[in-house]
Amino acid sequence: ALSVGSDKRSQASGNSSTASQYVSTLDHIRETVLSSDRKLEPSMWWLRIALLALCMVTLVMCAVGFGMMNKAVDQVRSANVLIADSSELRNGLLTMKRSVQSVVLVAEGKLQPRWETIDRANLKIFAHQTSALHEKIYKASGVSGADKSAIGRMYSEMTIPIEYMVAGSSYIGLDSLWTGLNAFVSNALLFAEHPLSEITMDIDHVFMIRYSSNVDSPLYQALDSLPDLFRQRANDTTSSVLGLQLALMSIALSLLCCIVLFVFPPAITGVIRARDSVF
Repeated sequence: ALSVGSDKRSQASGNSSTASQYVSTLDHIRETVLSSDRKLEPSMWWLRIALLALCMVTLVMCAVGFGMMNKAVDQVRSANVLIADSSELRNGLLTMKRSVQSVVLVAEGKLQPRWETIDRANLKIFAHQTSALHEKIYKASGVSGADKSAIGRMYSEMTIPIEYMVAGSSYIGLDSLWTGLNAFVSNALLFAEHPLSEITMDIDHVFMIRYSSNVDSPLYQALDSLPDLFRQRANDTTSSVLGLQLALMSIALSLLCCIVLFVFPPAITGVIRARDSVF
């Protein structure tokens, strides 16, 4: 009986000791975790900084990517409109030439007189439409005197040779696309008011329109290249946006790899060390 009572007291004492140790361990864990004096290990500080940097890079990538994508979409839409308008501008040049030739044929007696009124009216309509369309393209393209792109040089530099006739003598002058096409439209409007009896193939207005609207003339070739230049601009915009997105993505992935390879291992080692010190 004494032995049984002694075993029970011993077991109770052991259980009490285990419980006290458990409570003491919990108090130590609580004191360690809640202590305001305990500082983070350097590895944990680096982990915190790396994660914050990763979040910042991701936020910047999302914000910049969203803004650049919206800008690229607007520029591509604008480029599509400019491509269609510049193609229409080239067609207007050919339509004006066709109307001028028709009036000349009426003056030479090779077409019926009723075509004169129709072609003069069409010439005025297309001349005003071409002028308005050209002004719209110029404003929408955003070119200026400081623009060194192919489109900017075409509009600002006097590099397009255009053949004129003044007082029966022809000469070649250098103009920009803006002044050259405006001169073409001005000659078309002057021709529309020219008396039929004085119209010949050699008058100043007809000469400029005839030779400047040929498919091999520099003015026509400059207009013909406009759609391709606007298309190239849209492609460059898309490529720049993709390049920026790739750069931001590369930075984010590089930072993530550095965290995984160089920051996480010391941090995990520090956590294990802290666990061992607690328990």
